[in-house]
Amino acid sequence: MHFLNSLPIAVVLSLLPFAPLSKAQTNDNSTSNTFFQEFSTFLNDSGYTSFSSALAQANQTQSGQQLLSQLSEGNENFTLFAPTNQAFSSVPGNISGNQTLLSEYLSYHFIHGDLRNATAGGNSTGGGGDGAQLESAVFPNITIGRSLLNSSDLVQLEGNKSQVLAWTRNGPDGNVTILNQINNITVSNSSQWRNFFVAEVNVVFTPPGNVSTALTAVNDTQLLSFAQQVQVPLQDGSNGTAVALLGQARGFTLFAPDSQVFTSDVNATIQQLQNNQSAAISFFQNLYVNGSTIYSPTLTSLAVNASSGSSNQTIISAGGEPFTFSFNDTGLYVNNGNGSSVRIIRPDVLVENGVIHLIDNILFNTGSEPSAASSAFASASAAATETATDTQAIGVFPIPAPTPTSG
Repeated sequence: MHFLNSLPIAVVLSLLPFAPLSKAQTNDNSTSNTFFQEFSTFLNDSGYTSFSSALAQANQTQSGQQLLSQLSEGNENFTLFAPTNQAFSSVPGNISGNQTLLSEYLSYHFIHGDLRNATAGGNSTGGGGDGAQLESAVFPNITIGRSLLNSSDLVQLEGNKSQVLAWTRNGPDGNVTILNQINNITVSNSSQWRNFFVAEVNVVFTPPGNVSTALTAVNDTQLLSFAQQVQVPLQDGSNGTAVALLGQARGFTLFAPDSQVFTSDVNATIQQLQNNQSAAISFFQNLYVNGSTIYSPTLTSLAVNASSGSSNQTIISAGGEPFTFSFNDTGLYVNNGNGSSVRIIRPDVLVENGVIHLIDNILFNTGSEPSAASSAFASASAAATETATDTQAIGVFPIPAPTPTSG
């Protein structure tokens, strides 16, 4: 099945139609009030009446008022993925009674930066309106944009970073698809309002769920089952499963073997690991990076720089073993410390506290370098304190043509 036709999903929540509120019901901040009224007028005039009404409901909460206050400052450009009225009415509802959660879901539709490709003509792939298209990499490359969703109930990334949104185009002239959602999402008519580039979408976005939800969504139940049986020390000093350990992480990058990788021979090897908890722990630790959420455009950049001879293109696993990256005309490859090389076949499966990249084979490595792992985590923690907003998308610009490597 093609990647774009089998996208992962987080937890499905829904929206009911929202009744617009009067001006007297909005918050007391005059600047935010003025912005809200003018923004609502634009949305209503543009046909996004359900979205406008949802914002009015969200404006009754502290989180919604903070969102509108940030948007009203006017010193930054934003891209808004505006759901159609049908997007609201077609999703079954149980969220309209929770205005705080509603405002957090709406914040996931606002992305930092004016992400339009003004040189491209308008069409149904993300253009129309003012003739601009949404900036997007072409699959297998992915574009990552940093959203305004930053609720601690829904996001636990390192450095208190906001959640990201991922999308790609299925060809140079193809449609843009938003990833990690229950349905294929079309991005169509675009328009411009002040410092907002507005792209229309036909689904209300659902924020990413936890690691178990993500692995189940991509049918990687074999790895999930193994991780649920591996007992590891947790942050509070108790023992728990490897899944629980990932759930406690503030930022991680997991290279997860796809379900089809688990052949009878692989399962036999996995069973041997389960009989040796020390080896099982090391094996699992060498599948992920602790403390850093590294999306595919950054991995591709590491591969590009490595192919040009640049140094320091290595990242360290939670087990202390090195990951390096290479690419050729068949894709992007991950190489681990014992010489194994696997291809990333589904990048950027988003999780509330990290990211998963599906790979086409097992990275068998039971080596352990605790000092290297500790040093890498300390560096990641220090870097996470230097929080900076990604004001432009990651992975938009053309990636240099690959040179042949051993993939």
